[in-house]
Amino acid sequence: MDKIKNISLGGFSFIIEETAYNALNNYLNEVRNHLNQNTDREEILYDVEQRMAELLKVRLKEREVVIGQDVQYLIEVLGRPEQYVEGEETSSAETKFTFSSLKERKLYRDIDDKKIGGVLSGIAHYLQYDVTWVRIFFLLVLLVNIFILHFFTSALLLLYIVFWTVVPPARTAAQKLEMKGEAVTIDTLSNFSFTGKETLKPERNGFPVLLKVILYFIAIILLLPLLISLVAVVLSLFGITVFGSISLLALNDFLPFIVTATWQRSLLYLSLILLFLLPVSVVVLLSLKLFIKSFRTPKIWVIANVLALVIGLIGLLTVGGTLGKEFITKTHVEEKIPLTTLSDTLVAEKIRKEYGFNSPIIPINTDTLMVKDCSFFIDTLPQGAVPYLQYIRTARGSNTVEAKKNAQSPIYPLTIKGNHISFPYYYQIAKGNVYRGQEVKIKLFVPIGTYVRTLNETFFSQKGGRWLNENGLYKVSKDSIYEVTAK
Repeated sequence: MDKIKNISLGGFSFIIEETAYNALNNYLNEVRNHLNQNTDREEILYDVEQRMAELLKVRLKEREVVIGQDVQYLIEVLGRPEQYVEGEETSSAETKFTFSSLKERKLYRDIDDKKIGGVLSGIAHYLQYDVTWVRIFFLLVLLVNIFILHFFTSALLLLYIVFWTVVPPARTAAQKLEMKGEAVTIDTLSNFSFTGKETLKPERNGFPVLLKVILYFIAIILLLPLLISLVAVVLSLFGITVFGSISLLALNDFLPFIVTATWQRSLLYLSLILLFLLPVSVVVLLSLKLFIKSFRTPKIWVIANVLALVIGLIGLLTVGGTLGKEFITKTHVEEKIPLTTLSDTLVAEKIRKEYGFNSPIIPINTDTLMVKDCSFFIDTLPQGAVPYLQYIRTARGSNTVEAKKNAQSPIYPLTIKGNHISFPYYYQIAKGNVYRGQEVKIKLFVPIGTYVRTLNETFFSQKGGRWLNENGLYKVSKDSIYEVTAK
């Protein structure tokens, strides 16, 4: 049985027996006297205490009190001061890589030799490879995936971010020694602090300047197109074309039909600009960190990006919330159009217009919006009945009245000439009206005994639930619509 004391060691609290405390105190006094002429004495002592705390936390798994054997273990690991000669240089020569050597080192991020997050530098120390070669390999793999494989790029970048987040940085002298596979002793700690941190970095053996130039060239190839693309996207938001191509989003053409209030459009533009600033800022930051080794990210830069992200998201949520109220209620209007023809054959033709790209919403000009949201069906009537078209338009609104008004806004240029009916694929919304998810449904009701000829496209028959082939001739019976070769 022995008395106990509470001590603080390396920033951690421990309970220690009095005899063990005396042994530990004597040991630290020996180290302090040994480093009496060392200008970095206090820093080295702190590193020694921190290393002791790390070892004790591992050793005291099922116990609460530090005993004499624990102190003796610390002395054996760190060594006594008289075992070392002051000023002895620590060898930094790299040994040949073996899998067993990985047990002697720990994986940290090297924040002293970082370009971005110190991930690749830390991996290079762990695997005992030159960090420049590791960076070149990573950039080459990234380049190959961007321009050839395409699918692995996001996973590679995500893996880097995960390593950046999970792997701890080597901040203390002990951690830096562990990262490089060096034994953490008083001697190595003393030499590390006394001679400076750079002495423990692996030698580069005069790495050729040409390869560094190639590395920077690859970085430019990756970053410059990304920056140009981001600028092009920002310009395209305002309908400004880049390199003669079409505007990517063409918001100037779409927004007047969707977002009617001026304040909503202004807030939307502002929010999108703020959100696009974030990736642009990241690209610029990566470029500065890559080419300017001493560059440190200013706090105002981080604050500005966070504010831009928060304000941008709030703006989008505000616009989305107010706009969402305009889509709450759904209703429809119907119209019956009789087909006055004496022919026993009706010709149904779908009219498709191509506009150079496949999009469900196409602005013809600043005054008209064309929407591809039309469906066509064929159904039967009793024999002798008059054929007709059922024209159904559906839309949404903030209430039933608004929804009905919006449902009446689509202009559907249906053409009927005798027995020939032309069904366009698109309906139009004129300036002054709004797009609220309008849909157009056309049903062709045909009496039994009548023939239907389909042109250009297929039609769906609700009688029997089958598709009618294009350029086919069909006859309507009581139970189905079947294909015939001739009347």
